[in-house]
Amino acid sequence: MKTPLEQAEEWVKKGNAHDLLSQLKEALAAYKRAIEIDPGDTDAEERMKTMLFIVCQKKRKT
Repeated sequence: MKTPLEQAEEWVKKGNAHDLLSQLKEALAAYKRAIEIDPGDTDAEERMKTMLFIVCQKKRKT
């Protein structure tokens, strides 16, 4: 069984994979899950902030 930190790390990796595929909603969901598991995960938090910024920028252009 994996520790919560290992689980959170896996969710960050999933978020990164979705990000590379431009699957923003899926990336956000994965980063959110990582933060739920490990609220102190600053990497997931920063990546989620970046994704939210990108989503907001895309909405402004439309």
